[in-house]
Amino acid sequence: MNANSDLTLTMVSHACIRIDGEFGALLCDPWILNEPVYNFTTWKFPDVVLSPDEVLDGITHVFISHAHEDHFHVPSLDLISRDVTVLLPEYSWHPGLRAQTIELTMRRLGFSDIHKYMPWQTAEIGGDVSLTFVPAARSKPQDWENCALVVDHPSARILNVNDCPTDEELYRGLRERYDRFDLALIQYAGVSSFPGRFKFDEPEMREIVKNRRANFDEQDRAAENLDVDYIIPFAGDFCWLDETMLHCNWASRATPKLFEQWCSENHSDKSFELMLMNPSDVWSKSGGLQRNHTPVDWDRYLDSIAELKARKQPKLDATNAWLSASDRKNLRARTDKYLTTMQKHICREFIDFSAAIRFRVDGPESGFSFVLEADPKDGFRAGWNDTIATGHTCHLTEAQWASVLECKIMFNNLHWTGIIEQHVPFRLDMAKFWWWLEYYADLTNRGPQVILQSQQFPEFDQLVEPQRGQF
Repeated sequence: MNANSDLTLTMVSHACIRIDGEFGALLCDPWILNEPVYNFTTWKFPDVVLSPDEVLDGITHVFISHAHEDHFHVPSLDLISRDVTVLLPEYSWHPGLRAQTIELTMRRLGFSDIHKYMPWQTAEIGGDVSLTFVPAARSKPQDWENCALVVDHPSARILNVNDCPTDEELYRGLRERYDRFDLALIQYAGVSSFPGRFKFDEPEMREIVKNRRANFDEQDRAAENLDVDYIIPFAGDFCWLDETMLHCNWASRATPKLFEQWCSENHSDKSFELMLMNPSDVWSKSGGLQRNHTPVDWDRYLDSIAELKARKQPKLDATNAWLSASDRKNLRARTDKYLTTMQKHICREFIDFSAAIRFRVDGPESGFSFVLEADPKDGFRAGWNDTIATGHTCHLTEAQWASVLECKIMFNNLHWTGIIEQHVPFRLDMAKFWWWLEYYADLTNRGPQVILQSQQFPEFDQLVEPQRGQF
């Protein structure tokens, strides 16, 4: 490329984008394999269509915004050359060992050229390209481990928001530093386990979905605060293929069409254009949008997901067989040991809520429940208190709980694995407890491929098996 020639952005899939320029090639949040995440429940729709070799050819830099599996996918990272430069945010506003999970995992995988950046710090990476690391909003009660990224070059200025929670203070910070953007990539709608993983019959669930208004708060702030030419909706392209979860495809997700409708109804006075990019589509300032992927027909996306399920059925069957083969012997005694270890080693900080959740395990070798509680005064407790009233009960099969005990699936994602029974009307404290467990229930471990702290899984001490659970 000539000096100051255009940056080129390729949509790989989900929140993974590739940016090419004179500096080299930057890959953001690589989930480049068509493999499920979140305890092997959640798939991409549409699929990645570029091969790993195509995605990774010539990659010089990798940026990871946060440690959720759809952004920090260990089996995908395993395919990347260990010589690349890894760029990570420092979550200095929420310090602790948990905030170092990404770096520690990358080093365990063999990456060594790792650079960390403080909130609002700018890095020059060559070819007149600078990167600014935009921290998660201080005001948000969750998702503190997150980072947006500004890619600045004479030919284009790109804001990659990914899942980073924002507020007015954060956008003031952006406006103080940048007058305008060419592109802003923002999530087109959040994905929630409510109501799809809650214990409702189908008519009741459909009524909830019918009356639920998609939450576009993040998108609204972007539209109101950014002077931007194009907004690219991304990072919401999930689907569920297991027979027991097919209803989540209409119960727990939104579509880009809803986002388009929301923009036309609420921001028709704005000058930005909504630009849908599908996997393998390419954009540059001079060349515009090059469509390489057949557009998704969102009016019949459930039919397309059914077709995807048929293609993925062998992989689904292999994954389910692996989980079902988990050892179910002595489940109660092993659970007691697990809870004792959790109680001893779990984080004692950041508990600003009062809540209790019961976990019920049913089957011929079980039929027991345990309770997790937390409040600011007494901290966290894990035990067999069957008399306490809880806000939620999470129902698990023996195979599911045995998979947790064998470190095949993680406690932090049990809200996608089990069925949740709601005993009280929604309380923010219940949501905060689930968020807190998502960060700390598994110590610093995020997935079954790399175990950083093995207290709960001594048989997997120093586990580094990047392709574990891939079939």
